[in-house]
Amino acid sequence: RIALTKGLLYHEGGHILYTIPVPNLLASAKDQGCEYDLMNTPILKPDGVGQEDDIAVDIHTFRWVWNLLEDQRMECAVVRMSPIIERYLQVVVLDLVAKSAEQAPWRTWPFVTGRSYLPKDILSQYRSLAVEHAVEHDLVSTLTDIDRLVRAYKRATTEREMVEIIVEAVPVIYRWLGKMSEEGQVDEHNERSRQGAPSPSDSA
Repeated sequence: RIALTKGLLYHEGGHILYTIPVPNLLASAKDQGCEYDLMNTPILKPDGVGQEDDIAVDIHTFRWVWNLLEDQRMECAVVRMSPIIERYLQVVVLDLVAKSAEQAPWRTWPFVTGRSYLPKDILSQYRSLAVEHAVEHDLVSTLTDIDRLVRAYKRATTEREMVEIIVEAVPVIYRWLGKMSEEGQVDEHNERSRQGAPSPSDSA
């Protein structure tokens, strides 16, 4: 378990080095002309499933999806800084993220698609499961959007870009994982809400 512990320490250290806390992120985005004021005012986004089922993007759902995207962006930055760290982050992802969705492994894809440091065979395996699920449940466009938004977030160079991508991603992640609770967690089954939202850190 030493490798897992070291991986978690590198993960949290990466947040200290590379992550902008949500209040600062939103404040900077607002200064750059972003129209969203999520600390005070939720916005509605179509969920893409039913005309009447809009998604409330409030600070809770925003933070949850931000964490999903930011973990991947930050970890790739850490690996670029020191490639040897990838072996420890791989242990974290495969032990905590992937195992938490063992009963429905297609759910893992939004959490690994941007982790380009993972072994190619592992990414290919989860990609195949995701494609199979997408075809079966008419979610091919959603899967495409997940990949597009994760890549866009990793490439973003301004806080405004990051915030706007996160807001766009909320209903996309909703469609893939299921309805979110008021706390911003996936809410298919209360006792397994964390299993639908695997992440090494929800408090970063």
